[in-house]
Amino acid sequence: MLSAALALAIAADTPEGALRDFVASINRADIPAAVKLVDGSDPKSNRELITGMLRESKVKLTLGPITRKDTVLTFDVNVTDFPFVGGEEKMKASTVNVVQREDGWKIVASKNSKDPTGIVGGLAAMLKSDEIFQQAKIAAKKSATLSNLKQIALATVSYSMDNRDTLKMTSKDAKTKIAPYLKDPSLFKDPTLERDDVYIFNGLLAGKSVDSIKAPAETVLWSIGPKGALLFPFMNGQQTIIAYADGHVKAVSREVAAKLRWKP
Repeated sequence: MLSAALALAIAADTPEGALRDFVASINRADIPAAVKLVDGSDPKSNRELITGMLRESKVKLTLGPITRKDTVLTFDVNVTDFPFVGGEEKMKASTVNVVQREDGWKIVASKNSKDPTGIVGGLAAMLKSDEIFQQAKIAAKKSATLSNLKQIALATVSYSMDNRDTLKMTSKDAKTKIAPYLKDPSLFKDPTLERDDVYIFNGLLAGKSVDSIKAPAETVLWSIGPKGALLFPFMNGQQTIIAYADGHVKAVSREVAAKLRWKP
């Protein structure tokens, strides 16, 4: 009968074994062990931030059955307290690429750490260095801001529908008016700026009927900062996010922001 140590060594010498070992290392926050399983990783790279984050967040990944086609592994994974997101999420048909080296199978870091189907590859990318981790952190916060403003915009539309299709609010009381339409009032706190006073309703729409807005897909509904003093927390101060009167949200550059439509 094989000893447990020998069985583990054999398992780690397979693509599936490498994946299981990588996930186990992440779950116990054993960063050196996880790094050894990432293809092309440099043990000397600075990864102090990602190490601290994983140990503090207590992220846990639970793998389902693994299938393999060539060098691609596919699996379901249950994720708890993933960095920047939190909570619990079940990801179906997640994938990761693997490659065989002289010292065994390795996890291939994803080129796009934001890919929802590649959480393992994304973690592998963040483990390569703190620079990649920082990029992923910024991208995640931007995604959270987009989500916040999207939900706030839809709540505003719902409020107007209950008030004869009229935006019966001002820039001062808009948050109070639509709060009952939000599942979580903390959505008003921006994850990047860490402030709850930066999402501003376009006061020029106060008291206006929805039908009077000539171009809702082009008209500002909510913004980060008020008209004339927009805040640009993304792309090194060159990009902000706007929620439009038709409910969609979009990241825009300073050049586009200068030409935004504010009047109905």
